[in-house]
Amino acid sequence: MSNAQQLFQQLQEQLKKSAKFGYAASLMAWDHKTYMPDGGADGRAEALAAVETESFKIFTSDSTGEILDKLSAVSSDLNSTQRLFYDRVKAMYGRQKKIPADFFESFSLIKSKAQTIWVLAKQSSDFKIFQSSLEEIYSFVRQLAEIQGYQESPYDALLPDYEPGMTTKQLKKIIKELDQLKVIVKTILEKSPKPNEHLVHGYFPEEEQKKLCLMALEAVGYDLKTGRLDRSEHPFTITVGPDDVRLTTNFRAWNWTPSFFATLHEAGHGMYDQGKDKLLKWLYQDSGYSLGIHESQSRMWENMVGRSLSFWKFFYPKFQNSFPYYSQIPLSDFYAAINLVKASPIRTQADEVTYNLHIMLRFEIEEALLNKKLEVKDLPSFWNQKMKEYFNIVPQNDAEGVLQDIHWSGGMVGYFPTYMLGNLYAAQLFEAAGKELPSMERDFENGNFKNLLGWLREKVHHFGLVEEAPRLIHRVTGREPSSEPWLEYIKNKFGQIYNLTFNPD
Repeated sequence: MSNAQQLFQQLQEQLKKSAKFGYAASLMAWDHKTYMPDGGADGRAEALAAVETESFKIFTSDSTGEILDKLSAVSSDLNSTQRLFYDRVKAMYGRQKKIPADFFESFSLIKSKAQTIWVLAKQSSDFKIFQSSLEEIYSFVRQLAEIQGYQESPYDALLPDYEPGMTTKQLKKIIKELDQLKVIVKTILEKSPKPNEHLVHGYFPEEEQKKLCLMALEAVGYDLKTGRLDRSEHPFTITVGPDDVRLTTNFRAWNWTPSFFATLHEAGHGMYDQGKDKLLKWLYQDSGYSLGIHESQSRMWENMVGRSLSFWKFFYPKFQNSFPYYSQIPLSDFYAAINLVKASPIRTQADEVTYNLHIMLRFEIEEALLNKKLEVKDLPSFWNQKMKEYFNIVPQNDAEGVLQDIHWSGGMVGYFPTYMLGNLYAAQLFEAAGKELPSMERDFENGNFKNLLGWLREKVHHFGLVEEAPRLIHRVTGREPSSEPWLEYIKNKFGQIYNLTFNPD
């Protein structure tokens, strides 16, 4: 075995030591958000912070640094996939090594407690319950930005944790390119008559909803032998072991769509993690070099597959068996109803067309809070003001407004833009898949999703978790990331549903 291979093996063993604690922390976090009794919150927060810190200390230890330094001298002897892995780990190490261990543990404790308080605040629809926790979160996030360093904006210091290579300036440029979205939304919202939105309302027992969700998971290819589906306040995907990727969703008895489409969304994340190369299984910090690419998988399966007419030509009879009322509803009406474009206060319930507007709003708010142009105490009124500006609606309460997302309670400032990028990446990848799989739509109609999943496994999943987004997108699609495929996808799909022709740019 060459010196390079011996050192690479040592690196993997060191990462495995860190990952064992990391996966234990993930399991504790999963339990915290699913089955843990409320009274256990404070103790769990301290235990979780301690275990997360142990993983962090091992990963950022001098031992890890020494192995990376030695590998640097012989990295040219690694094969291409090992080099990709090495580059990813080195970049992660460089950022995390800057963070003092006591700062990391304190921040972990604050975040764990804040997530419990956020749940209570949301359930009470009272932002004041969460206000001081969010002030603490932003204090730590600002310190983290200073620790990492930046030239133009503190937001630039946070983005590499979610979307390496992306800058605040580039995000603003992408948002400007999507300006025409406002015109598209306005054109659709003014169209009459509209699909019957009441078709998705009624009484849908949780047991039946879960059966359908599990049926859909099995159909698209999520492996339930290495995963499971549970209930949580906010849907999420979490990897709690090398071969254990879990999903959650949230059921509403009066509307089946939030649970069903959130399940498909999380399945996209889950299948991405399940499809990673075995080389990455003990890389605990494997949430993805680009969370935009991660999000592209969830948005693709939720919307481009799960809300497509071809998917429902296959799945509608199964759905009708569970809810016989729909036997009276033509597929065309049902398809229009699940693709209704409507100004909604809730991001996770937003349609494909308006969704990016929700992300633009959050980006604007995060940047303002980070730069202290907005105080946390003024956030609810500012949020409602911006909702009026973006959607011409005002949330009825804090729960459907400023408290709707869990992300800030977890300190994830800089995360939201990856949802917007995920939409754009998804359309570009889906377009490429369609060109290489000309029978893809017919496959969906026959309940065959293996060809698309296989294509994604080969092109994206195996090493996407350690590959930078621009490189991956260019490698797979032959061109740089662009908003054009997504805009064309939106115009084509919703132009047909609403019988509209959108004016050229």
